Amino acid sequence: MSHLKCNEDDKANEVDKFTDVLALNHKLLFGDALYKINKNRQTKLRRPENLPKEEYCQQLRDYKLERIRH
Repeated sequence: MSHLKCNEDDKANEVDKFTDVLALNHKLLFGDALYKINKNRQTKLRRPENLPKEEYCQQLRDYKLERIRH
């Protein structure tokens, strides 16, 4: 963007080409990392020790119902 403001068309074209190539190869370059992130997120979030305590959920539910009533 700053290259366009300074009338540096060649540099702006190079940046545009780079972003096009990056967009085309995004899955090839980052696919494995995205897969691992999503897999870890799914397995770690579903562990029972990571779930909120039942009493906290009940408190939140009660609070929300009270707010809705008023």
